[in-house]
Amino acid sequence: MRFVWLVLALEIVVGVVGFALHLTANLGGPGGMWENFLYGAPIFSPLLFPNLALLAGIAVWVLTESSDEPGFRPHLRREEARRSKHIHMRADELLPLTLRM
Repeated sequence: MRFVWLVLALEIVVGVVGFALHLTANLGGPGGMWENFLYGAPIFSPLLFPNLALLAGIAVWVLTESSDEPGFRPHLRREEARRSKHIHMRADELLPLTLRM
C-alpha cells in the first residue's frame, strides 16, 4: 500500500513541476505574453495529474478504511449493483423514469 501512496505523491509532484515549467515557458517565450499563453504550453494541463491523484487517494483511503469493517466483501457490492433493476432496463423502459424527474 505504501507503493500506491508513493506513486500518487510522485504524480502530484510531476503535476506541480509541469505547471511551473509551463508557466515559465509561457512567461519567457519568444512571442508576446498573450500569444505565449494562447498558443504556447497549456498552463493548466499539468494540474490534471494532482487532481487525479487526489481523487485516487480518496478512493484508496475509502477502500482501506472500509476493508477493516467485518464482513467487507466488495465483490458482493458489485453483484448487488448488477442485480439492480435499473441496470437491466431497456431504453424505452427508462424513458418514463426520466420524464418523471
